Amino acid sequence: MTPVDWDAGLDEISARHPRLAEWAKVAATSVTDELAALGTAELPTTVIHGDFLAEQNVHYDGDRFVGVIDFAVAHLGSRPYELVSARCYRAPTLLPGYVDEARRQGWPLSDAEEAALAPLRRAFRLVLVAWHLLGGMGTGQFDAAAIDSCLAGTGIDPSGAATALR
Repeated sequence: MTPVDWDAGLDEISARHPRLAEWAKVAATSVTDELAALGTAELPTTVIHGDFLAEQNVHYDGDRFVGVIDFAVAHLGSRPYELVSARCYRAPTLLPGYVDEARRQGWPLSDAEEAALAPLRRAFRLVLVAWHLLGGMGTGQFDAAAIDSCLAGTGIDPSGAATALR
């Protein structure tokens, strides 16, 4: 994976889209502070797939689950982050369903893991912003509408206030 130079990306986009650059800075600071306050770095880790966003990576035979492919980004991470990243482009009701199913299967999330879900969702939306910055730095063209959508999805308005997640 290509690393993203967040600061360089923001510098480059700020000339054309200063509002987005400032919003991204405010959101990143807010999310970083929120994650630190919750102690998310101390959450237990496990092997996570890391790419359940790509529907082609999860295979079914009719209604029966048969397997998962593409472990290129599998890594040690937290269960809440895996749930958040898997849910990002899907219906909002799926996240509570995943949490309920984990509980039913005997793998309930801890209180700390559940508390981390909303801030990790905000963080994941910033990961998507970073990928858009990387793409824009490579092509010289930034998808302002997509970046705006990702930032809006953080639930943080440009002033830094966290709002209800959409």
